[in-house]
Amino acid sequence: MEERVRIPFLSEDDEGKWLEAVCAFQESPVALVFTHPYAPLGGDMDNNVVVKLSRYFSGKGFNTIRFNFRGVGLSDGSGTWTATGEADDVRAVCRFILSSRPHVTKIILVVRPSPWNPLTL
Repeated sequence: MEERVRIPFLSEDDEGKWLEAVCAFQESPVALVFTHPYAPLGGDMDNNVVVKLSRYFSGKGFNTIRFNFRGVGLSDGSGTWTATGEADDVRAVCRFILSSRPHVTKIILVVRPSPWNPLTL
């Protein structure tokens, strides 16, 4: 079952902010983190490919989480254009998984391929 969560992250000004996410936690030791296509071109965690992949792997018993990068949807902040902030967002999501699901021993990052997504470069 999917659940909406808020994940804390530190912004450039060291203020606590939040990332919007949807997770489906299971008893698996593996978690898959799904990123979305390039936000300035309309990408978000509700992209049809991201949702289908996340739900498919959740149905196979894996922990899954998809999230909106900073400045997308209900996530605080704004995009960085250089992917430095977005990389920090991925780290914040991984920290959230490890702190809330101590049985998870492996995290697999699934980057939604997009020629405009700086994380795929």
